[in-house]
Amino acid sequence: MDMMDMNLSTGDEICCLHLIDRCNEREEVCGKVHCRTPYLWQICNNDLWSSLPHNEEIEQDYCNPVKTKHDFSVGNPPLYFNTMTYGSAAVRRLSMTASALSSLITKWVWYWEKSEDIWKEFEPLAGDELERHYLNSATTVPFSAGRHQYELSFLDMFQTNTITRTQRLVRRRPVFISNAEIQKVCDIHCNSAPPVIPDYWDPNLLPPVGYERINLDTSSPEYYNVLNPFDKTMAGCNILSVERIQNLVLWKSFNLQKDDMENKVGRVVPEKFLFHGTKSEYVDAICRENIDWRVCGENGTFYGRGSYFARDAKYSHQFTNLPGPRSMFVCRILVGDFTLGCLYYNKPPFKNKEKAFDSCVNDIRNPSIFVIFEKSQIYPEYLIQYEQPPVQFAPPAQVPQPVQVVMPPVQVASPAQVPPQPVQVVVPPVQFGSPAQVPPQPFQVVMPPVQVASPAQVPPQPFQVMVPPVQVASPAQVPQPVQVVMPPVQFGSSAQVPQPVQVVMPPVQVASPAQVPPQPFQVVMPPVQVASPAQVPQPVHSPFWQSSLPPFHNHNPF
Repeated sequence: MDMMDMNLSTGDEICCLHLIDRCNEREEVCGKVHCRTPYLWQICNNDLWSSLPHNEEIEQDYCNPVKTKHDFSVGNPPLYFNTMTYGSAAVRRLSMTASALSSLITKWVWYWEKSEDIWKEFEPLAGDELERHYLNSATTVPFSAGRHQYELSFLDMFQTNTITRTQRLVRRRPVFISNAEIQKVCDIHCNSAPPVIPDYWDPNLLPPVGYERINLDTSSPEYYNVLNPFDKTMAGCNILSVERIQNLVLWKSFNLQKDDMENKVGRVVPEKFLFHGTKSEYVDAICRENIDWRVCGENGTFYGRGSYFARDAKYSHQFTNLPGPRSMFVCRILVGDFTLGCLYYNKPPFKNKEKAFDSCVNDIRNPSIFVIFEKSQIYPEYLIQYEQPPVQFAPPAQVPQPVQVVMPPVQVASPAQVPPQPVQVVVPPVQFGSPAQVPPQPFQVVMPPVQVASPAQVPPQPFQVMVPPVQVASPAQVPQPVQVVMPPVQFGSSAQVPQPVQVVMPPVQVASPAQVPPQPFQVVMPPVQVASPAQVPQPVHSPFWQSSLPPFHNHNPF
């Protein structure tokens, strides 16, 4: 086979815009392979990938689960599909992993061998489940078919009946698309009118390649239309700039995807403006190439492995730079039909036997987080750069003095009401509003005298219990456990309680400084143990008591 006539390429994905003559970049600049089919077979020779001849014939054989190889002309070795080799050389199949031409994206089908050279297709829902686990790099997956339970190994592509241990071969192959079908789809898009840019864009700043960032006038309605949703949850920030991103290539791809989705369902596809926070180092790449979680990092995976967008800017804020200027995109998103997300999703699940959902969300009834798996459903139209106001620390003179938390007196009406069981004493929560309000000096928690009505069994005078000072030198020192020890409680006579009772407060564990200020923390004193019922004159049960005072709030002087 003559290898000299084959085109060399460095990309590992096919450019969908080139298929319809709308990519304005050279292949070296585009970074994707330019060819005339949505699949391409290549061979590796001296670490360089080049296209194989008979591309359509190879693809047709590969789509047939019965076939294990493609035979070339006499004198040339076959191409083996199971090992993806041609002789001693490696072979690969390129495709469009995300495209506005969704009908040309490879659709994978799973088959099992019923008998020799007879293969049966898995049900669509079962096949989609297998595909999801396969893309998640699982090694084995359990599944059921009718009354039978199986385990499928992706390493050797066998399914095993868990009861009978019978094994059958399994294969994963694409659905075949002929050159004629490809051309028909491409002609429709080639002959359609180019997408119309929004009327508020500047046509003089619209390069055929790359992008422009246009700084919005702070007095323009467009500026306030972008900032108003941002201020709903992020008011008070110092806005450095609001820019519009004009990228003709991304806009074309977005509109192709929109047309394709609407043609499938015969109606307008829901579109939303949503927020996406990112690190400043990714801003230029997003403006040029779009948002792709595989390149720009993950903003979460709980609802699927995709790009995350939020209704509220406050959620996206947590994924921006820390510290320094923050960057947040406001994006047009084709949310389409959505369903509840799942940690294991690499793409939305099927809605029915013919159509999959378009995106995933955190809540079906009131979604605030959207996960998008196809980047052509995204257009990053605006970029907000901002700073949070600095945290104000109170000067030492304004730091509150030791804080006194007063517990109400415990009234004991008669000896019959003295509880023989352990007594639970609860210190009310201490609420701090911000890191600036965490006292840098020790603060005292004092329990007032406990009044006892009957002097016969407990000391006739009130006794005072004091919690020693708690030293908080700085917020950085908060995460370490703090041991607070109550001094012994002395009873007036050894006949009543034979020895002093030690009350120890357990360590208070704080995970991080960020968790200290906004949330109250509860300090609970463990039960006070009485040595034995014999040492309490009349052992009777009495309900526990605890403080009914509200939490103490240390208000910010600013």
